[in-house]
Amino acid sequence: MLEEEITESSGPGPKDGTKKKKRYYPLEMPKALTNKGNGQFVYKINLSLVQVSKHAEVKKQYQTYHPEKFERKLAILTGDAIADEALVPFNVFTTSGTVEVRLELLKNESFQIAQDLNRPSVMQLVKSFQVSALKDVIGFADLIIKADGDKKEDLLLFPLNNKNKIDTDFLKHWNVEEQKQKSKKRRTSFVFEAEKYEDSVVIPLHRKMESFFVEEVVRDRSPKSPLPDHQTSTFAEHYATKFGCRITDMTQPLLRISNASKKHFMYVPINEDNADMVETLDRNKFLNQKTLLIPELVAIHPIPGK
Repeated sequence: MLEEEITESSGPGPKDGTKKKKRYYPLEMPKALTNKGNGQFVYKINLSLVQVSKHAEVKKQYQTYHPEKFERKLAILTGDAIADEALVPFNVFTTSGTVEVRLELLKNESFQIAQDLNRPSVMQLVKSFQVSALKDVIGFADLIIKADGDKKEDLLLFPLNNKNKIDTDFLKHWNVEEQKQKSKKRRTSFVFEAEKYEDSVVIPLHRKMESFFVEEVVRDRSPKSPLPDHQTSTFAEHYATKFGCRITDMTQPLLRISNASKKHFMYVPINEDNADMVETLDRNKFLNQKTLLIPELVAIHPIPGK
């Protein structure tokens, strides 16, 4: 037994603060960011790209994302007004560049939105969306997310349409597992539709993998194209041999994908010192270095990437 564990005041068991015992404190949302308060206030989250990064201009590996061009926005419901000093716009840094974040109080629409949220059917949709967005998209730990949604004072996060109303049409079709099952059923009569894949997030179906952003619909590659460094094997042959997946549409283009950086802290600018020194690759060399997926073997995530 360690000497530090034996003290007159510690009582039975390890002493607080020693290596044998850790004290944990409950995580609490700041009161201004709960919907527990004297009223109900809705803040729309406005994002705008204010400076394009050199990586986006020079490397061309990622699409340049202009969030201000997309009509659907996210909003939060709070129980008290957020102090003016906390509403000062701030910047986050993405592969596209510097993005300004601004919270806008919806004075005229807040009451109606709050009334809509009092409807159990709408609240259930919002709670389910919030759990999925925080856990599967943002990647918060399970302990931070109250998946049962029983505590009414939890922060509410939900999508708005271009009329500043809760986007219930979107909420009714966001379920990921349903999309996976629908995609598997559609394989027997698969028809490629480019507009469904552009600016989307896709989930591979041939094996368990994370979700990916679609950066480009690659029209100069198809399942009949040879795999890089495997000149005797095409994409279709590879998936048939290794995963038992038979491709029904051999003319569909492929998808160039990327995943979100799990290491990048978005309050810190991305180092661009060497951006101008990036080697310019020809089209074939560029694509040979990228992961390409077959649209027929992916499901489209209901929450878009852009």
